[in-house]
Amino acid sequence: MQGFLKVFGHPNPKNPIGYGIDSVFPQLIADAQCLHIVAGRGFACTILIATTSKGAIYFGRLLLGLSNGFLVTFSNIYVSEVAPAYLRGVLVALVSPWVSMGAILGAAIDNATKTRVDKSCYQLPTACLYIVPVLLSVGLFFVPESPRYLLFQRYEAKAKQSLVRVRGELSNQ
Repeated sequence: MQGFLKVFGHPNPKNPIGYGIDSVFPQLIADAQCLHIVAGRGFACTILIATTSKGAIYFGRLLLGLSNGFLVTFSNIYVSEVAPAYLRGVLVALVSPWVSMGAILGAAIDNATKTRVDKSCYQLPTACLYIVPVLLSVGLFFVPESPRYLLFQRYEAKAKQSLVRVRGELSNQ
């Protein structure tokens, strides 16, 4: 997008549209989006645990729903971009069983805390929602950039490195 590059990039006569951009900036934008999803989920969990207000519960659930929606969407897109073609369908389809297993685990935790008569009956199950964001926060440091994205940005060498990291050594075909 030429308008974006005019503001955030630099003139580059070698580029067909006349502008270029440092690779770090778009990578940080993409990474920040993932971090915001994780942070939003953590923030929503904190609201749900700490509040005694119905309005805050509504707001926390809204944030949690948005974070979950973005997480499922972006993780599926990433998996579909990096998975080999013969595994792509299976790996993308595995999202549903994992969501179902999370729901079953959540129901079991709810069942285990249902007899508590204080606020911990809902605070403990909600606190368990921190587990996924913490694991994802750590995991984000080990996930390579999307090879397709790097190739689209004309970083062929980085795209090949990322693809090798994801799929292993490539044949010379």
